[in-house]
Amino acid sequence: MLKIQRTSNEQVVFALSSQMDEEHIAELEPLIRPEANGRRIVPDLKDLTLVGQEAISILERLFAIHLMRGSSPVPNKPTLFPKWRLKRAIDYIEANITRPIYFAEVSSAAGLTRMHFDAQFRTAIGCSPSNYILKRKVAHSQQLLLDPHLSIADVAATMGFSTQAHYSVVFKRMVGETPARWRESVR
Repeated sequence: MLKIQRTSNEQVVFALSSQMDEEHIAELEPLIRPEANGRRIVPDLKDLTLVGQEAISILERLFAIHLMRGSSPVPNKPTLFPKWRLKRAIDYIEANITRPIYFAEVSSAAGLTRMHFDAQFRTAIGCSPSNYILKRKVAHSQQLLLDPHLSIADVAATMGFSTQAHYSVVFKRMVGETPARWRESVR
């Protein structure tokens, strides 16, 4: 067990309790006391207490290792995306599906900053907002492709894609085949 205390004279005290298991001690030992001339300065760490600058130095090293391992000193609490915000964002996307939709517009419709919106949307839906928008555009375009009177270029323009080529690339990535092949397969 690791104990950190501040004494009355403002010195930091760092103590390793005898309750620590051998694995924890083995991890901390090289950090606390490196070897000097091939021998250990402190042979047993079971009940070691360090005071002052030495304790601060060790704590800094332990904290750096803690951060490098991906641990956070404060546990991350997942924030919930309120259903009403999610509904506002999805309603905005659906209402504007046939034009280019910008990320800032959707986050603004949800009433969040872009950073918070992105993180919460990913958690709630399972993909990025831009990927979700593309999926919805492709799904809507599939309905338009069922109309034999509309060309693929018309469908691409209707869905807000700048070119038919870009639309075809996105469609193939989402569906697995080009719009022309998909259209043929559903006829």
